[in-house]
Amino acid sequence: MLIQTFFLRMKTDVMFNRAPYHVRQYIGETFSGRPIDDFINGDKRAEFTYPQLQFKVIQGDPCMIAVGNDAVNAMREIMPDLEEVHIEGVAFHIVEKQIVDAEKELGPARTFINYEFATPWIGLNEQNFLQFKYYYREERIAFINRLLMQNMRFLSQEYNIPIDNKIVIKSKIRVLTNQSLTTSPTGGFVGEFRANFELPDYISIGNMISKGFGAVHRLG
Repeated sequence: MLIQTFFLRMKTDVMFNRAPYHVRQYIGETFSGRPIDDFINGDKRAEFTYPQLQFKVIQGDPCMIAVGNDAVNAMREIMPDLEEVHIEGVAFHIVEKQIVDAEKELGPARTFINYEFATPWIGLNEQNFLQFKYYYREERIAFINRLLMQNMRFLSQEYNIPIDNKIVIKSKIRVLTNQSLTTSPTGGFVGEFRANFELPDYISIGNMISKGFGAVHRLG
């Protein structure tokens, strides 16, 4: 299925050392009352289970991605007026906007596609975290693959995409403990995986998407 997406990567004049929620807060306050605010503080945020507007920081660059026509149009509408990100008294001036405004495939694929996590994937919740801790290595791999498959099934359900064949996952994932990833009590994962499923670049899966986690990037 083709779905409209809009990805924005902002290059700033000084190193961006803030969190995704800071960007979200700035955009919501600066463009209050405009269409994009509906996806941050308004009705559109509650209308969808899967966030249509996502914020993340990738390799030190603040980024936004919109998924679906309404969210994409809302992002397009603010582009002429987005010149900086002002956070806690510091102005991060945008010197370059890297934009990909295009329809992307989302859903089952005929071949395997290689992905990596551009931001840590929060695959576990508090219930299965304790269960996962006591698994052996092979059990952990199988469990991670099953969680990734469930993430893709969830996306398919959200966008009414039929799944005719089994989603197959092959992962090569490294665990981040909750000590090294202090923003998530269950820790997270980085690494690569293969799937017979199309995901638009930098779309997020898993838990804590609103905090910038789980962004995937296609390899090759």
